Amino acid sequence: MTGRRSTVLTLLFLLSCASPVPADGATPPEAEIERLLGDRPGIAVSLESRPEVRAWILERFRLQRPPLRWDDAPPVSGRLAEWDGRDLEVIWLRVDARSSGIDQLVFLLFELHNAQRYDAFDEIHEGAIRGEVSREDYATRMLKEEFEALRAARAFYREHLSELSPREEREARVLYRLVHGTDSFDRHLAENLERGGDLKEHFRVLYDTEVLRERRQ
Repeated sequence: MTGRRSTVLTLLFLLSCASPVPADGATPPEAEIERLLGDRPGIAVSLESRPEVRAWILERFRLQRPPLRWDDAPPVSGRLAEWDGRDLEVIWLRVDARSSGIDQLVFLLFELHNAQRYDAFDEIHEGAIRGEVSREDYATRMLKEEFEALRAARAFYREHLSELSPREEREARVLYRLVHGTDSFDRHLAENLERGGDLKEHFRVLYDTEVLRERRQ
């Protein structure tokens, strides 16, 4: 997910490529949901027995500012899902079609929780542009915001995705890992370091490329 001016989250790492151009006039949230479900029928199937989840998704499309728009294109980051806020007028959602339907839904719900923290991500980014947030603090604070979105998404998964069909149980790959992850930010970071990944590095690169460039403008 990106926030304003290419904010990059763990599931989104955007450094280039133009965002889609929105059509004239606002698209009704209901129409955006129908387009999304038409393009990702696996999500539609996963929502058939979960009307409360579909209602929550629709509510997010109604309330989110900047407004949410669905983009059928593959995530430009190469990851499995992203929200792209580089267009200051809208937030573009993308979910890769290669995952199972239940995992596509998991990714979508995570990105919607991420998008709810748009203002917090944007505040950190703007502070860094003004020189008030150092490179390392920028990486840490951005990652902490993402982690809070992850914790909120986990609670949502536990409440609404605890009962899976036999097919979903076979196809779920991401859900169980996210639900059973640690609630400690420090442990979350350490576990990824133990697996050879430094989650902060995404944001350090973003600082070096996007923040410093915007500061010079």
